[in-house]
Amino acid sequence: MLAGSTGKHIAMAGRLGSGPAPGPRIQGARADMAKLNFALILAVLASGLVLVHNAYESRRLFAERDRAKAEGQRLAADAERLKAERRAQATNLRVEQVARERLGMRLISPAVVASGVAP
Repeated sequence: MLAGSTGKHIAMAGRLGSGPAPGPRIQGARADMAKLNFALILAVLASGLVLVHNAYESRRLFAERDRAKAEGQRLAADAERLKAERRAQATNLRVEQVARERLGMRLISPAVVASGVAP
């Protein structure tokens, strides 16, 4: 009995590897799997391209942000410098100096006010 059952298993094992070609149902499944594999490969390639593009865009935008930040700091420094210059130009001494030199104005004296005639 033991010998008969062993022979049966050997005979079945021999048939598994050899025999008729796979049926149309198996060939159709293989074709479907090939199409699925192709679609998955395309999806992986597309996602890789999107990833590379996003990384490039991220670096570009980061560099642009740094340039804009530096420009903003430069403009803020210029604005502070201009405010300081404006304060310096608006002092009383500076206004009197400009009035005397450019406009030919002078301080009035009580004599000029009383007589109404310029000396």
